[in-house]
Amino acid sequence: MIEAQKNVIISKWMEPYSAPDVLTGDLITYFLELQAAVGGTTMFQNGSQLDGVWDQEDFIERVGLIRSTGKAEHLGADRPTKSITQIFLPDVVISADDPQSYLPPMDTSAWEIKYVNDRVTQQPLIEYILDSISQKTEDAYLIHLAEGRAGNLRNGTDAYSRLEFETLKNALTKGVENGDFTIQDVRDAHINLIHGCAIDLDSKEDYKFISEYGIGLHWSPVSNLLLYEDTPNFYDFLSDPNIVMGIGSDWSPSGSKSVWDECKFAYNFAPLNAEDLLRASTLTPARMIKNEKAGNIHQGGFADFFILKGMDQADIASALDLFITAEDSAVEGVVVAGTGIYGERDLLESLAQGVYSQYAETPEALGTKYFRIPDMFGETTLQQLSEDYNAIIQEADATFSEIRTSEDDLYLQEIENLKDEFAISNN
Repeated sequence: MIEAQKNVIISKWMEPYSAPDVLTGDLITYFLELQAAVGGTTMFQNGSQLDGVWDQEDFIERVGLIRSTGKAEHLGADRPTKSITQIFLPDVVISADDPQSYLPPMDTSAWEIKYVNDRVTQQPLIEYILDSISQKTEDAYLIHLAEGRAGNLRNGTDAYSRLEFETLKNALTKGVENGDFTIQDVRDAHINLIHGCAIDLDSKEDYKFISEYGIGLHWSPVSNLLLYEDTPNFYDFLSDPNIVMGIGSDWSPSGSKSVWDECKFAYNFAPLNAEDLLRASTLTPARMIKNEKAGNIHQGGFADFFILKGMDQADIASALDLFITAEDSAVEGVVVAGTGIYGERDLLESLAQGVYSQYAETPEALGTKYFRIPDMFGETTLQQLSEDYNAIIQEADATFSEIRTSEDDLYLQEIENLKDEFAISNN
């Protein structure tokens, strides 16, 4: 999402909503979670530190359709996963009133690093990360880094994004050389980079660093292509046993709406197999955040899963084929913590009690499917909620507003255009 669009949505986050004791940000959060849930997503990265706009401790609990990596209790852990939107910023003026200051293509070779401080302690976040590694706190990190601000990835890595990656790499290697911590300490810290467009895994130096230090990479091809009309060739390393590679959707206005949709797009975009994509969206992300309870179905694990209908027989090949060919309408149900949050009415009613009992007893309909609206919205109808949400999205000039990806003609057309453009440019 470009800077001006992001600013519009952020400006709405703390505004009062028409319902009593509800913020407009609650509505936005609800629809973002619902879009993800409709696509089978049961956990997403907490955005509570996005530019410091959230300041309410109970904000996530106010909606909470799916699990958040930012809530320890959602993870069944003592600590949440640390979500960091930015540890570095370019030391240049980026103005929402001047599109040339943030829209690619740009020459970023003269841009310098500005360190981002923690909101509370005012300590540079990079120092916080290094201190945590040396203290062996073993926190897991999800860090947006080296995103590719200038685009032009096809013609040479964006210089500023490369500088971000080099700065982090130098800080970690210097810490090891100085004896502040070991490479194993870094691996135990589970540092994961979202985007990482400036990382060149074809380079022996980058490959060695990423693999040796156990740096996880979240590949977001839809977001990369929407923003920069290109994406790193991380698809060549998805099955590499030395590289920890997951697939993620970034923020839905500037990426796909669910991890499942990201997988289906990636399958049609690059030479990948469904099994690798399924692993990259389930088991590997759970490994990245050190959570053995997530990522698969097993005794003692989270009761989180989504159910697809359409298999001719209960075998792996049929399930994998359905995973990369089925549309949103094939989702029979989505279950989080053993509670149905979206799907066929009979399924929801059979799983209506439990952790998510705060939702209305009577599900609201979405076509032939049902889902639960939080009590916080009171008597507000689903139609009114949808209209209010779409008005915010339209004001931000972000046209992807349908809840189901497979019903959003604007989104589907944009994706097809991107695939066609990339294919032509690489012939």
